[in-house]
Amino acid sequence: MKSNTLASDAQMAYADGLCYLVTGDPRYATHAQLIIDAWAKTLGSVPTLQGKDAVNFDMPYMIHAASWVRAVNGWNDAPFTSFLQSVVLPNAETSNPNNHGMWAVLMVASAATFTADSSQLMSAENRWGQILQGEVTADGSMPQEAERSDTSDYRGGPDTGIKGIDYTHYTLLPASMTAKLLADAGYPVWATPGGKLLQEAFAKAAEWTLKPQTFPYYTGETSKLIGVDNASYFPLLLKYYPNPDATQVVASGTITADGFQLTKLFAN
Repeated sequence: MKSNTLASDAQMAYADGLCYLVTGDPRYATHAQLIIDAWAKTLGSVPTLQGKDAVNFDMPYMIHAASWVRAVNGWNDAPFTSFLQSVVLPNAETSNPNNHGMWAVLMVASAATFTADSSQLMSAENRWGQILQGEVTADGSMPQEAERSDTSDYRGGPDTGIKGIDYTHYTLLPASMTAKLLADAGYPVWATPGGKLLQEAFAKAAEWTLKPQTFPYYTGETSKLIGVDNASYFPLLLKYYPNPDATQVVASGTITADGFQLTKLFAN
């Protein structure tokens, strides 16, 4: 399995699903269904760690797409449902305590929503809260993410923290999307202990994004920080957690890395 191929196909299916929602044109749904079926009917195992990571990071796009196009053109979604249960979910990296684990939780929550598996969704909610509890400190920062360097040493080397804001965003994106799925399913997630931790981490991330010079985990030049504007989840969380720093960031129009198109879906 080529991880870059899964990423491009999953995001293409997601884009097609969104186009169908916006236009109602069934051709977009058909194209998404073809992509989804191709993976569901050919990927029978994930033997490598790189492949497993790709499944956790990219499948949420495909599952969302499937949920939008499942009732179109008489599509038979049984092969995809079976694929989720036999291939995708067994490779969920939910035991990981940081960003990998949160992406796995989003994948599990997305699959549980698609298959209407309430017990699986409850498990996702529990793990979502556990990861936030383990990641978010008293000041709202997430040191496991904020210390990230741009080397294979992860949190070491001469540029420790240079990707810290980027990885903070990369963790809060799936955390935010999982919260939205849970809320849509009736969980009072925004006011739970996990929801309060999410709000605190959001506030800290918003402060750093608007004022990167305040980011304490990197001692180099602020201009060298990587991924500061990858804050696509800000418009989503602003619907539930008012925050003046995040509001300014969104208004600036500088947000990047918006594969889920959240800046458009949650605009205004």
